[in-house]
Amino acid sequence: MSGLPPIPLSTSRRLPFLPAFVLCCGHGELIGRNHMKLIAIYVVFVLIGETFAYGVGRTVEHWSSTASLPAFLAAFFFVFWAAWRLAIRVT
Repeated sequence: MSGLPPIPLSTSRRLPFLPAFVLCCGHGELIGRNHMKLIAIYVVFVLIGETFAYGVGRTVEHWSSTASLPAFLAAFFFVFWAAWRLAIRVT
């Protein structure tokens, strides 16, 4: 991507198939570093959150073994969404 020229911001029409970060930034190396930082922070948040989801599933299992799977799955999928939102906010 570093070999491609940046897209000028003064373009009269927007290109709908390109993400906004490509339209506003022309520095391929900087974009790559920011993406790696975002992914690394996301992975850390997911690992922390999935540990929490595991704890929720194990705790619910003490009261009801049939309710532990839905509780764990709800927490499991919620963690992916929340971790992404947090990672974007942090970076």
